[in-house]
Amino acid sequence: MSVVGLLPASGSATRIGGIPKFCLPLTESQSLLEWHIERMRLCCDRIRVCTRSNWIPIVQAMKVDDVELLAIEPSTMNDALARMWMNPGDRHIVGMPDIYIHETDGLFYQQLRDSTAQVALAAWPCHADLMGRVGQLDIGPDGVVRDALDKTPGCPYPFMWGAMGFDGDVPLDRTLGHPGLQIMPWARAGLSVRAIYAKGMYMDIGSVSGLKLLYRSL
Repeated sequence: MSVVGLLPASGSATRIGGIPKFCLPLTESQSLLEWHIERMRLCCDRIRVCTRSNWIPIVQAMKVDDVELLAIEPSTMNDALARMWMNPGDRHIVGMPDIYIHETDGLFYQQLRDSTAQVALAAWPCHADLMGRVGQLDIGPDGVVRDALDKTPGCPYPFMWGAMGFDGDVPLDRTLGHPGLQIMPWARAGLSVRAIYAKGMYMDIGSVSGLKLLYRSL
């Protein structure tokens, strides 16, 4: 079995003035995408990044020589993931290259790799200002995901997810817009869906206020 990291970076960049969030700098020498790749290198045999064809030169200018780069113009994130797919026997680790985890130990991708669940979700405490704006989880005492709601106003669930791992034979519905919408169909189909508790604080950098918070914390 190979462990394959998947980083879909083909969003439409309609926020933050059309700048792709994955290319935002964290330091003078590292972008957000490179930050994710660096952590995936610790646990993945291969890493695949997909992005829009007009952004390929941006990614090529980064430290990604060992990464498989694909030009994909997806209709949904699930569509992009399905087109990045490898072999059914592989373990897939999916990262969201437009998010940053502050004060993380950097091991959440390894935790997803090591989970025995068919679907594993990296879970962080959901801060009050993010509730209703992210994918939130109701987690049982044994880590089983009892419910998952995606960007649902008023959702009280105390945890949110920001990365996932799953076996290569897990079915993916391309018509769903986002893998967060796939979580409960997987659970209802009888797959084992569990959360792993990751260290750090999830930061929403999809807005100017989020960017200000990010750069104050670095």
